[in-house]
Order: sequence, then structure tokens, then C-alpha cells
Amino acid sequence: CGDLFHLDRSGVSRPVPYQDLMAGQPLGGCQISLASDTSDRVLARAGASLLVLQNHPVAARRMASGLPAEEGPIVVNGDGSVWVISRSGRVHLVSPGGQVMREIRLRPPLVSASLAPDGALWIGGAGEVFRVAGATEERYAEREHVPRGEVRDILVDEDGIVWVATYGGGVGRLRQGR
Repeated sequence: CGDLFHLDRSGVSRPVPYQDLMAGQPLGGCQISLASDTSDRVLARAGASLLVLQNHPVAARRMASGLPAEEGPIVVNGDGSVWVISRSGRVHLVSPGGQVMREIRLRPPLVSASLAPDGALWIGGAGEVFRVAGATEERYAEREHVPRGEVRDILVDEDGIVWVATYGGGVGRLRQGR
């Protein structure tokens, strides 16, 4: 529980030494979320910290701390900022330098997240999805025929169609608000 490994191109697996960075930080559980971005870095959310992982040498450094110590996805924006989504409904936008720039509260549980081609953040919850774009937050739920169950995964294609995969409700397609 809580271990993180780097698997190189030759198939060699090495532990990523990050536990020292977690001293005094709440761990929150066994789950670690991962995300990559265009600058060839990998980010990891472990407990209340957001970490930057590097390949050569295998190492980690803390990008941000003081985040909710619970599970949830992370999504990297094109500018290097990172959305940190917490199951409890807290959503943080962290700057490339590690400062929290924005906090949003949405109805929990928040389970999945994806960045759309237009830069909007889509977040999946329990039978509902949220769209965060600029200062606006929109909610789509039963009225728009979002499938029941927790939204396990969400993906926005190049045409702006939102694909919603759920536990227990199948797959749905949200297009033009329905």
C-alpha cells in the first residue's frame, strides 16, 4: 500500500523514493493518482501532496502540499497547472509553481475527470457530470439523461461529445447538453 514504482524501457522496475517527502503529511489511503503532461513530466497525487516524478535519476519532488488527503484524479492543463479532484467534492487548481489558485466545491462523490479539447474540465460524480470552464460550473444529471451510477470514466472527443462510462448504468453520450 502506497508504494510507487518506475518501470523503464528495458523492463527494470525501481521504487520511486518519495516517502521522505511525505513526513508529517496525512497519507489519506493507499491510492496514488498519476498524470502526465506535454513537458515530459509525470505527476503523482499521494495523500495531501502533489509530486513531480522524474526518470533520470528516478526521483520525486513535492510540487504542492496541504491538499485534501484522499483519493481522486488529477488532470494537467496545457499551461502546466493541475486540477486536483477529491472524492469529497473539493476541486483545486494548482499553479505550475505549486500554489492553489482556485478551489471549487461540487456535490460528492467525485470519481473521474478529463480535460476537453476546448480546455474545459469535465468531472464525473454519482449519476451526474460537471463542466468547469473559466468561472462557470455546469451540472448535467438525470434531467439530461446521464446514466445512473458512479461515473467511472469520462472522455470528451474532438467533436465535443462527452462519453460517460458508469458503474451500473452503462455508457452514455452527452451531446449539446443532452
